[in-house]
Amino acid sequence: MKGARAMCDSLPAKLFVLGHPVAHSKSPAMHNAAYRALGLAWEYGLADCATERQAREVLEARDWLACNITMPYKPLAFAFADSHSSAATMAQGANVLVRGNGHVHADNTDGKGCVAFLQRCGAQVAGANVVVCGTGPTSLSILHACVQAGAAQVLLFGRDPVRTQQATARYTERWRALRAGEAPGNLSGASGLDGADSSNGPQRLGSRTSSGFQGIQRDLRGCHGPDVHDGSVDQENGNNRVERTEADGDSPPVLARVYDPDGVDDIASADIVVDATPLGMNPGDPAPFNTSALSARQTVLDVVYAHGETALLAAARAAGCNAHDGVGMLVGQAVETVRDIADITGAFVIPDDLDLFDVMQKAIS
Repeated sequence: MKGARAMCDSLPAKLFVLGHPVAHSKSPAMHNAAYRALGLAWEYGLADCATERQAREVLEARDWLACNITMPYKPLAFAFADSHSSAATMAQGANVLVRGNGHVHADNTDGKGCVAFLQRCGAQVAGANVVVCGTGPTSLSILHACVQAGAAQVLLFGRDPVRTQQATARYTERWRALRAGEAPGNLSGASGLDGADSSNGPQRLGSRTSSGFQGIQRDLRGCHGPDVHDGSVDQENGNNRVERTEADGDSPPVLARVYDPDGVDDIASADIVVDATPLGMNPGDPAPFNTSALSARQTVLDVVYAHGETALLAAARAAGCNAHDGVGMLVGQAVETVRDIADITGAFVIPDDLDLFDVMQKAIS
């Protein structure tokens, strides 16, 4: 570790979470606890940027080693990076940027952190029917992680029929193209950004992150199930329902669904429900769907945290669900961020006997 410590001393150890607002963020407490446990004299702080221009200026200073990105700047972070993980490419948004070997590498650890926490609290993602509410980068990252974890079906649940269908179709397009060997730079992004993936990204990438297109292809192998469909908007019956089309055998098990205030079937049949919308951040926000079909056999995760009990969590707990706010997912994605920094910079090694999740969770308990 002596050589690693020397490398640490030569790195710009400026780390922070960038977004707006971020005053409520638990990231500094978690990360600072992790770095202390790793023997690093690093400090992790906040960068509250009210405008995109301010956020861009912070990133362009390039006086930082790594940063987390939260709302509303994940698409900006994706566009800023030189290379991207498959998770960031599929989500078209990044919540982690790490500098290494002259490049900025983007990842999206939201999905991996979500799945890791779900499994930690007893939910089995492999073979599950999953509902993910929302159409932004966080939702798509969770969707992608569930596909990779072997979910039988993932429904992307949104209120805007066009946006929901487009998000699902573009995810499927990127998934197929990357799997087929087409250049990611030819794909249009869900946020109007190209999903270009540099083949000249960081050279020190362990098994967890993959620089260049070949790495993304490796991530996608074996990630589709036997019963897979695209969604298409049923415009004739006027109910904004998004229906299945014929399976083509080479698509992710992902479907689009549009919010129906009277609809309960999709929720009732779900094993896991994840709400990745902002609903619940403001007092009086409703649940993202009709909660009457929730039952005790289900796991419900609301990614919102630090804003009190959301309407969804209140309903889920009343129904006896295995219900959780977003703190566990927050810890999970933070653990993945630390692992990204270790892999990309080579600045430190995480001991096998160090439970980072436990360390970071205790820091905010």
